[in-house]
Amino acid sequence: MKVTLLYNPKDRGINGDNWKLNNYRFFRDELPKHVDLDVVIDMCQVHPDTEAVILWSLLPKHIDTMCVDGFEDLKCLKITRAPDAWQINKAYNKTAKELGIDLVVSFQSPKCQYDFLDKDIRYERFVLGIDEETYRYNSPWNSW
Repeated sequence: MKVTLLYNPKDRGINGDNWKLNNYRFFRDELPKHVDLDVVIDMCQVHPDTEAVILWSLLPKHIDTMCVDGFEDLKCLKITRAPDAWQINKAYNKTAKELGIDLVVSFQSPKCQYDFLDKDIRYERFVLGIDEETYRYNSPWNSW
């Protein structure tokens, strides 16, 4: 599956220049290593044969720097990562609908997100950035 990740390279939440690296590790480091995915990391271009697009953020400070012209016309799965629930407002919900976002993901509970996210926008809880190198445990991961 060909997946394109669109992001703002100045956003510290994904460029690796932040104290919290779980988003960077998942989206920029681990996702491209997945054997069933062909991940293209770009700030601007969606390739014609892309089957899914992950739009890093819908917040104006991030999306304004990305090239999303024609994004709503793409015929593929469109995913975005939700910000903290309190950052979701009418403009966020409007943007998600205008761009045709199919799925919003984040680590926060659906109850928390749906306090702000419109109920007709699909949301799934997705804990990311957990890997065995960062989170060591005395017994092997594959024994759980």
